[in-house]
Amino acid sequence: MATRYSSLGCVNNDGRELGGVSPEEPQAASGVFKYRPCRIHSGGNYRRFSTIRFGSNGVMFYLVGYSITNLVVFAAVISFFNMTGKEEITDLGGLASNQPFLAACLGMGLFSLAGLPIFAGFTMKFYLFTAVASEGFLWLAGLAIFSSLISLYYYFQVLRQVYIEPVPVGETGVDIAEENPALRARPSLPIVTVLASGAGAMIWLGIYPRPLIEVIQAASDAFIG
Repeated sequence: MATRYSSLGCVNNDGRELGGVSPEEPQAASGVFKYRPCRIHSGGNYRRFSTIRFGSNGVMFYLVGYSITNLVVFAAVISFFNMTGKEEITDLGGLASNQPFLAACLGMGLFSLAGLPIFAGFTMKFYLFTAVASEGFLWLAGLAIFSSLISLYYYFQVLRQVYIEPVPVGETGVDIAEENPALRARPSLPIVTVLASGAGAMIWLGIYPRPLIEVIQAASDAFIG
């Protein structure tokens, strides 16, 4: 009896699928040979499905971590802008001395974007790069890692302004902290809540990402079926 292959397995000419044949059942010699290619074919489909699912989970985990990290960075920058009306990187000079909490959250956000350990950026990039490499795109994973190393240089330039450079002089000839007393005031409660929650989430995902990965895995299984 001739055997043809379909996307779901092996099918005889009479329409019966052979993918469910068990090796323990009595089979003729020809039936055994039909059984083995069906198992190989279905196994290939399973590996392909697992790879696709792993890749999509990696992307979802990356998007969650990236969103939280950007929320922290932008919240810190927006808070600084609301205090001073300044938007240049050089205006961040001396931020650590005037707003240490704001500077610490901004630093953690930039470290996370750079992919440094104990922050969400490290685990999300590791998970995503592993998913890309598992698809066979090793060159793409290598390019992404190289790009992350380059971005680290620019993030350190921002941190140098925040922690090393002095407070810049404003338009009136005094530093911007004197021009804008709000820069030395305590940040508002909503900003503190957003920054503290985001910073805590970044560290949590960087140290113990398993709960979120399991949630994404369960959602992926339910969606794909």
